[in-house]
Amino acid sequence: MNIKVDENAWLRSLELNDLVQYRPLHHQPELEELLVGWNFPLNKAEQEKWYLSQPMKSNTQRFSFFVQDNWAGFAGLWGIDWKDRYAEIGLALAPGNQGHGYGKKIILAISRFAFDTLNLNRIETEILGYNEASNRAFQRCGYELEGVQKKKVFKRGAYQDLNLLAILRENYAPDA
Repeated sequence: MNIKVDENAWLRSLELNDLVQYRPLHHQPELEELLVGWNFPLNKAEQEKWYLSQPMKSNTQRFSFFVQDNWAGFAGLWGIDWKDRYAEIGLALAPGNQGHGYGKKIILAISRFAFDTLNLNRIETEILGYNEASNRAFQRCGYELEGVQKKKVFKRGAYQDLNLLAILRENYAPDA
């Protein structure tokens, strides 16, 4: 099943052959410094082993993002809690696909899928305080800043603040 992002863009389940595009993105310092956590160097064999070791988990949905048949990034929902009906959302765009509004469109598309198809009640994300573009994109989609965890993540040679943003089903506006 594809999830429509716009007339020329969609999300589909991550597949093994997508890893060839994902790996170079995974190793870009510019992207790594914008994401929570950290990336260890990863070769093809290790990445394939990771992918194949991931069972069809009901608490994780990983997607590849395409624009006009070209791989353009990845996104996902993870930590899906089926009892309490919440999950965490995240995404990363490949260079050349940033600054075109795709981030907002992906957030809206995954939010729609999470609320309308998976029947979740809450979606949340953690974003580095200095990642202004991501903070702004999520807020434009109706996500609200719920709190700041001071100096939680070590990036750029110092401890950085981590913002928690979330949206509830009742506040979700599909046309944000």
